[in-house]
Amino acid sequence: MDKLNIIYDTNVIISSLLSGNEDSATVKALDYFYDNRVNLIYSNEIIKEYIEVLNREKFSFDKNKIKELISVIKDKGINVSPGKIDEYNLDIKDKPFYELVIDKTIGNKKLVTGNIKHFPNIKEIITPNELVALMEK
Repeated sequence: MDKLNIIYDTNVIISSLLSGNEDSATVKALDYFYDNRVNLIYSNEIIKEYIEVLNREKFSFDKNKIKELISVIKDKGINVSPGKIDEYNLDIKDKPFYELVIDKTIGNKKLVTGNIKHFPNIKEIITPNELVALMEK
């Protein structure tokens, strides 16, 4: 099987960074990217969201660690400019992720999120636990 193209919802990255358990699904999900087992797909809009959310005071993440993470994502990930959609009825913050997951130019892809309900009726949406199950098959 070709390497999976993964789009990480911001909540997966946050959960991974907050987790003290290296066996948690969110930590494993991010490790797949670091270990080159999956391709991380992102857009400029998604990077903006990652930066904005990771820098929120409530998380207290080290600013240098955030810069380092974003740098690794930009260096190792694949930047895609998805086609824009006009009609979108879901949470507007999820639109950049939705645009990537429905983009027909990206094959073999999954959006990994802890909020499946934000993306109803899209078969490419999986949870971190489902990603771990898929990768360990």
